[in-house]
Amino acid sequence: MIRYLFAKEMLEFTIFTCALLATAHLLSWFVLAQTLNDLAATSLLVNRELPTVNQEIRAINALTREIGLAGAGFAPLTPRIVDIASALPPEIRLTALTIDNNTGAISLAGIATTRAAFLDYQKIISVLPWLEGVNTPASQLFQKENISFEIRAHLKK
Repeated sequence: MIRYLFAKEMLEFTIFTCALLATAHLLSWFVLAQTLNDLAATSLLVNRELPTVNQEIRAINALTREIGLAGAGFAPLTPRIVDIASALPPEIRLTALTIDNNTGAISLAGIATTRAAFLDYQKIISVLPWLEGVNTPASQLFQKENISFEIRAHLKK
């Protein structure tokens, strides 16, 4: 009989332990399922906000890239215009100044009162340190007075 009671108590203890472990397992499964649901909900909220943030970041990156590209091709024109203006004699009147930074071409158009004034101005322009390949069509030298001219050159790199 003692054996029977011992076996009965051992069986009760085993069943109680199994029930306790099953309850702990169910509670941990419930906590894990709840945590996964919360994580999925948080993920959905983040994914809803993420495209807006990505679009803002793309816009900022595009703006930064445009600013960088604008600054990359910067060349100060004011000193060049001042050089041209300070070298301009009173007998010469400029009517157009074209500077193309992409091709490096520069064109000066104007009217000279005399051929000598025009030739002097052409010499002055040809010695500017930032210009090269200064040329003038020979057809512009046939007149003696009120010469319409166009001087073409290239910017040094």
